Amino acid sequence: MQWIKQTDLDTWADRKGSRIEFPVMVRDLILASSPDPADIRHIRFPGGESGEVRGYDGDLTTAVGSTYVPAGRSVWEFGTNEDPVAKFKSDYKTRVDGLETDDQKADAKAVTFVFVTPRNYNHPTVKLPDFLKEYREGGHFADVLYYDGAMLETWLEQHGAVGAKHARLVLGHVPKIGARSTEEFWSDFSKEYNPELTEAVALCARTETAGRIVSHLMSNHGSLVLVGDGPDEVSAVAVAAIRNAEKADRDYLEARTLVVDTDEAGRRLSIADRYSFIVSPSVKDVGAALSTFGPAVSTLDYRPNGGRHERLERPSIRDMSEALQSMGYGDEEAETLARKTGRSLTVLQRHIGRTGAKRPEWRTDGGRLVPALLAGAWNSRQDGDRAIVAELSGTDYETYEAGLRRYLEMHDTPIDLRAGIWKLRAPVDGFVNLSHLVTERDLRTLASVALKVFATADPPDIAQERFGVSTAPYSSILRDGIATTLLIVAAMHEEVGLEAMDRPAQFVADLVASLPGLTDDPRVIFALERQLTYLMEAAPDPLLSALGQMLEGDHDLTAQFFVETLNHGVARSKLPNLLWALELQAWDPQYFRKVALLLARLDSLDTGGKSGNRPIDSLRDVFVAWSPGTNATLAERIAVLDEIIARHPATGWRLTALLLPRFHDVKGPTQRPRFRDAGASEREVLTVGKVHETYDAVTDRALSGLGEDAVRWKEVVDAFPRFSPERRVQFLEMLTAHASTVVGEERIDLRRQLRAIADRHARFRNAEWVMPEPELARLQRIVAGLESTDPMGQARALFDEWMPLYAEDYAEAERALDQRRRAAVAELAASGGAQAVRELAGIVRIPRLAAYAVAVGVRDEDVLEDLLNDGDPGAPAPEFATWLAGNMRLDRGPSFDARISELADRHRWSPVRTASMLLTWPEEPETWRLVDALGPEAVAHFWSNREPRRFEGDATDLQTLVRSYVAAGRAGTALEAIHDREKDLDWSTVRELLSARAAEISTRGLRSDMDGWHVSELFKELRTREGVDKVELARLEYAFFPVIEHEDADLALFDLMATDPEFFVSILKDVYVEDGTDPGEQKTTEEERLRGNASHRILIAFERMPGATEGVVDDAALTAWVDGMIEEGVRAKRSAVVPMYIGRVMAHALEDGGVWPPDPVARTIERLASDDVERSIMIERFNMRGVYTKAMFDGGKDERGLATLNRGWASARTAFPRTKAMLNAIADRWDEDAKRADEEAERDRLRFDG
Repeated sequence: MQWIKQTDLDTWADRKGSRIEFPVMVRDLILASSPDPADIRHIRFPGGESGEVRGYDGDLTTAVGSTYVPAGRSVWEFGTNEDPVAKFKSDYKTRVDGLETDDQKADAKAVTFVFVTPRNYNHPTVKLPDFLKEYREGGHFADVLYYDGAMLETWLEQHGAVGAKHARLVLGHVPKIGARSTEEFWSDFSKEYNPELTEAVALCARTETAGRIVSHLMSNHGSLVLVGDGPDEVSAVAVAAIRNAEKADRDYLEARTLVVDTDEAGRRLSIADRYSFIVSPSVKDVGAALSTFGPAVSTLDYRPNGGRHERLERPSIRDMSEALQSMGYGDEEAETLARKTGRSLTVLQRHIGRTGAKRPEWRTDGGRLVPALLAGAWNSRQDGDRAIVAELSGTDYETYEAGLRRYLEMHDTPIDLRAGIWKLRAPVDGFVNLSHLVTERDLRTLASVALKVFATADPPDIAQERFGVSTAPYSSILRDGIATTLLIVAAMHEEVGLEAMDRPAQFVADLVASLPGLTDDPRVIFALERQLTYLMEAAPDPLLSALGQMLEGDHDLTAQFFVETLNHGVARSKLPNLLWALELQAWDPQYFRKVALLLARLDSLDTGGKSGNRPIDSLRDVFVAWSPGTNATLAERIAVLDEIIARHPATGWRLTALLLPRFHDVKGPTQRPRFRDAGASEREVLTVGKVHETYDAVTDRALSGLGEDAVRWKEVVDAFPRFSPERRVQFLEMLTAHASTVVGEERIDLRRQLRAIADRHARFRNAEWVMPEPELARLQRIVAGLESTDPMGQARALFDEWMPLYAEDYAEAERALDQRRRAAVAELAASGGAQAVRELAGIVRIPRLAAYAVAVGVRDEDVLEDLLNDGDPGAPAPEFATWLAGNMRLDRGPSFDARISELADRHRWSPVRTASMLLTWPEEPETWRLVDALGPEAVAHFWSNREPRRFEGDATDLQTLVRSYVAAGRAGTALEAIHDREKDLDWSTVRELLSARAAEISTRGLRSDMDGWHVSELFKELRTREGVDKVELARLEYAFFPVIEHEDADLALFDLMATDPEFFVSILKDVYVEDGTDPGEQKTTEEERLRGNASHRILIAFERMPGATEGVVDDAALTAWVDGMIEEGVRAKRSAVVPMYIGRVMAHALEDGGVWPPDPVARTIERLASDDVERSIMIERFNMRGVYTKAMFDGGKDERGLATLNRGWASARTAFPRTKAMLNAIADRWDEDAKRADEEAERDRLRFDG
């Protein structure tokens, strides 16, 4: 896009000042030419008053070069005088003469010398390349470049943001070509105010947002959508953010960023990686597309509820008044203006707009817009919405809409029409310009229609609306629009100049209070849906009063607040909208107490549910110390907390516990008021001291509420290390007394919890968060005091944790812990015999650890024998005896085999009992032989209960292991045991294993997801073997397909289907009945139905192209397969379905040379001349797109791309007429889908938070 031509540059060069401004233009071009600012390692181009300094005019080092910017270091000289060649020669000579030392000369050979002039090189006989040749061959620099006015014109055209920025300087004016530099935009926008608007006012309370804007504009691409009050507010904030950025960032962004005002300009600027965009609301069609070429900041909508998009934060009156002082206002005048304008830039312009500033064109004849202003938005395709708008307009809908359409042609139209949805662009801006036309009669009519819209018990379902199946009488679009209007009337009437009636806020409150059933039917509040947050801010008194009445009602009434429904397995509740509305109102100190008590009452009634939002969560977010969701003071918050504790003790404790200090605390943002100040201007400054003061107050209430409740103690113990020093000391004193009284399991749990804390603080002594040494020592003494004094309690503590806690050397700590465990069980055995050990095993958390410690630590053979002989000798052994036997075998080795046999004989164990003692023995043939010797009943018990272990023996023994598990009906366990050794199984064992596993799955199903993985791993190994019967392997895969279908796509089954039409048709036979048979009349068995389902999934998963090798299709092989399919279809009486699958398979052929389908497939299409085949190809090509996602508002651009692609293929397939016609038909279908997607995107654009 061209702002500046070469002739303009030449004229500008004659003017004073061009010499010192020219370096700035070149610097901006260099910045704009760099896609990544990090590539620029050094840049110094003094301009303006700094342009007259010694040294090079410009010095640059960049890692990556571009057309006009050389990589590496380059030095630049500029000449604006009438003879630029003479200036070039003079500068070049000066720089070469300045290379005095050998080091300087050597360094220069790695530097590029660049000369730039706005004037054309114009020598009658010597061309520029020839002119430069002499200097390049001189070898003083790595290269010598000369850019004249013609080159500069092209460079400026390539980077329009620089052209736009410097157009006023060069031309004296800025051409109106649909895009502006950020500087030009700010000049226009700020002068709409008198005095001129400052960046400080535009960015007031928006520092974080400004940072996100700058970061986004410096990224590669994507869209950042923000919501403001007026049409240009987002653009103004974005430009102010750039102007307020660090100098390097500002220079870079000003050289690359354009404010796009028209669709035509947007289309011309759609060049990848060239610009950052700020998109004006007047851009309707290409705004979303621009974000694919570069980062874009845009405004989507101007309603106060930004939904999923960030709404520009309104500052408090205090912040706004401080910012207004930057425009020259005094303290009192600034505060008065901040209050009068509602802290809104849009309203501020109404109050201090420049005299003679252009008013919107539509304002002069705005009477016809008043009904649209009051409705806010509506769906013209919904009868209920049309009736409401007709009532507001006092005429029939068709007549009103016809008159409204003329506003759409205006450049600054205040209203949009997209996909049948009418929507006011900026309601606040609309009221600013039209409030003088709104009458009391208009507002009375608004009240009448609002009652109709919000009194319905059938609110719209957003999902149903999106799919066009909503049966609600009014759309959510209309409900949002009217709710927004009521909020503006109630909260902004003074600011927008609405004087149609006295007390507009009371008017809205009375309207809401008159909703039928508001005070005794929760469904009325729930029916307000997401509009409840609007109405809560507009009219809090009647809504809060109604909630209070209902929550004090009977159980049947209050239970309705917590009703949940399941939608596709997801719990849905009406509660979140209510909680968000209460969170919003909690910000206002005037209503904070009432809202908090309502939330507490809700929590006291809440029996729990599956939906995420609960009253206690909202309550906690409102009170949290470091980011309270209210403007109430600390004293006010604590007073309400005390009242909650008194009125609702259980909720009060839960809230107190949640508010205790904790590491890495998090909370979600709560709903904020959209228009009301809600006490923000008088908000208590939240200092670190205030946070600590809050924590102290909460801690005091937690300590006073502890009592002897073990659960409460547990919650406070977890938090106490973060208490203030005084409260930690107080808690440790209380803990000392409590520890002396607690007994039983509570004592053990408390010791375990405190020990973990003490060990952690002892391990990380250098961390900032650890307790001071005296407090830690006291805590350790308390832990020691909780230790049991009897050997049983001491031993138990050693087996309640698997690993040592917070040790510096874990290996050494584990060895030490192992020794302590051995010593403890040995002491127990010595003092209390086998019974003491048995008791320990029954109470510890990890009895297997105790079994190991006993096996290696107890040497009293009588005690060990007693433990091994535990239980009924005729029944399987207790688990502890089994674990003990296995650990003793591990410790003593094969010599223990004779010992266990001797014990079995002496105590007359049954074979099953003896076998159960071997369950945890090593996986080796000697163990199996011991079991075999016990007889078939023992063998069956052993292999039915044995846990799989990795086997390291030879392949012959591995086959034995597999067959033993298979014989016990545990083929799945065998698969787990052989993992990583599948290659050692012979083919006959594999077949036996898989057959057995298939039978198990058919009767008992899968054990877990790992089952399918183990089977899949075995099949993968089989496909690599030589000599495996591929047909038999394919049939095994067929049998296991439901198990392996999601684990592996490279199946021998698919290879066979792609080469054997008979096999393929045999699968079709499992799914489809014979030709001419009514499927509804044919009886099938359960087995046939299961096989049919599996076969259908195989057909769906099959995408192998017959005759294809590495994507290239063999014509003869494809022909043979197709003809074979047709022949087998006739033989199997499945001719009706075969063409469908021929087409489906051919749809998966790969492109050939960028064209689809490849010639063999096209020839087959022409030869078959089958509508069924072509229809199947088309369907599958659409289905091949699969699951896809879109960025919001993308519309049909992807579908249009697919249509273009298919039409291109059709153009290349003129030799195949049926194929060409099919491709064009596919393209037409994609075009239809594109139109539908465009329409849906437009509807979503107006309903973006739906």
